[in-house]
Amino acid sequence: MVLDQRRIAILSYLSRATTTVSIPELANALGVSKRTLYYDFNEIDHWLMHHHLSPIQRNYNKGLFLETLTKERLPSLLTLKRQWDYRFTQVERHYVISAYVLLKNGFVSSNELSELVQVSRGTLFKDLAVVTEKLDAFDVSLNYSKQNGYELKGSDQSLWRVIHQLIQIVIENEHDEVIQMLLNQCNQDVDDAEVMIREEIGKLEQQLDLSFNEQVTLSLLLHILMLYKRPLNNLWVDREEQEVLLQSQAFGAVDQLNERLSSKGFRRFTRLECVVLTIRILGSRVTDGSASFTKDERSDIDVVTTEIIEQFEAHSGVRFREKERLQKNLVAHIKPAYYRLKYNEPLDHRYLPLIEHQLKEVYTLTEQALEPLERYVNRTIPSEEVALIAMHFGGWIHRKVDRRSKAYRAVVVCENGIAASSMLFAQLEGLLPDVEILDFLPVRTFSEYEKDIDFAFSTTYIHASIVPIIYVPAILGDSEKAHVLREMQRFMDPDRVKQSDFESVIGIIEQHATIHNQDALRRQIEPYFRPTRSRLEVHKPMLHELVTEDMITVRSSVTSWQESIQIAAEPLLEKKIHSSRVHRCNDRKCRDERSVHCHCT
Repeated sequence: MVLDQRRIAILSYLSRATTTVSIPELANALGVSKRTLYYDFNEIDHWLMHHHLSPIQRNYNKGLFLETLTKERLPSLLTLKRQWDYRFTQVERHYVISAYVLLKNGFVSSNELSELVQVSRGTLFKDLAVVTEKLDAFDVSLNYSKQNGYELKGSDQSLWRVIHQLIQIVIENEHDEVIQMLLNQCNQDVDDAEVMIREEIGKLEQQLDLSFNEQVTLSLLLHILMLYKRPLNNLWVDREEQEVLLQSQAFGAVDQLNERLSSKGFRRFTRLECVVLTIRILGSRVTDGSASFTKDERSDIDVVTTEIIEQFEAHSGVRFREKERLQKNLVAHIKPAYYRLKYNEPLDHRYLPLIEHQLKEVYTLTEQALEPLERYVNRTIPSEEVALIAMHFGGWIHRKVDRRSKAYRAVVVCENGIAASSMLFAQLEGLLPDVEILDFLPVRTFSEYEKDIDFAFSTTYIHASIVPIIYVPAILGDSEKAHVLREMQRFMDPDRVKQSDFESVIGIIEQHATIHNQDALRRQIEPYFRPTRSRLEVHKPMLHELVTEDMITVRSSVTSWQESIQIAAEPLLEKKIHSSRVHRCNDRKCRDERSVHCHCT
């Protein structure tokens, strides 16, 4: 594992610091966003632990620091930097160049592009060759004229597909510097454009009774800004579908948004452009809310969702609890998927490989259960859509019913939509038996819960909080689960955990017996609940995690059962998982029976 220059700069800054360093201070010093730092911290922690060093230490409400031993060993592992100026990575340069030529809607000179990405002309031409190849896949060409420079050519549909894909990728992969460049370019035309559009998206949510997470809000914001900079002249949706969309509640909300923005200095969008924005809104993932269907579509999606749940139960043998709630949440999830499938809107899902690996069985069952949706939209469901719905089912399968009193209260702050939030909710609920997970919610509603909880788990950076925040990915692997348990040890009080168990037992006794002297009962039971150690459950590995490929030795034959055990034990001895000291039994009967298990000790 190798650290890039930016992450080396972060370690260098922390290594030189004599006190704790706040995240705003570090972001300002390095010229990067806080979200970028949070992503980098995770990678740096993995690198440090790989080299047997302690990860970056977080002092709650104060800042970050490195342990003394880590500081002492760093110079021997990498070359520390004293200064850092942010430069786009090669991948980021490709996105910046693509976005810039899309925004210009005309010719762009090589000097403009070279100054924008701050590289030599030779490097720029290599980048342009890569960008040209990627655009060709969308039937869009990047033409060059010696007199005028570079210009994009392609149909409105192809160009819009490029815009949509670009926005999805930079948001999903948290290329915050690319996003900031886009916002800066658009803010040049209208003062405070970003703030105004965010306000209008908030009004649109209220009007449609929807709730978007930050990723979706940012996506809609960038789509509106890109559409403002590059007008559309043709629409690829047939007239019959256009008429359906024009009658929708979502189109009415977009039309009103258009009126308000035009009164604030924005170009008034055409009716066709409003239809395109309507499709984007209908296909956007929501964290909560009622779906904006036509009456017939609402009825059809309800029926399809019911059939999907029934198919999943039939194939898996699972019987879901709280089926009405599952139905409601799944309808809110299927709705945008339906519109994405209907209008061929692509979905970029970075968790697809993880889901296919960690939720393989659930993914396969979901794929089989989606046959009713395939019939309804008359097309095969893409793997990205299957993965999202698999996360939803995975969350409900792993959800536990535990009504005992819990010692702590927490929420999950997740910006990845209903499916990912539900999955993370269930994983944390199973991992932490003494924590009551109240709800999952987007960042902007988090402050409403802070006074009622002890801490929060978040997949995204939270600027300020009065409670501790434990940062986690949307899907927890073994190392992430271990990280959560380590972090929890810092916050959990054994006395409080035991008191919670004590009150739960008293409550059960009260339900099933008449207590004549409660004080005496409490005094006699209380000693059994005095804290000894934290009750946090340690992750118990599954068989497939223990018996990995490198632990298996294949031989065509052996001379004895003793030799087979010796051969099988060699990988364990090499990894120092097992000691070479074994019990040797001298009992003749035991040896004659050739029994692997000796009963003489």
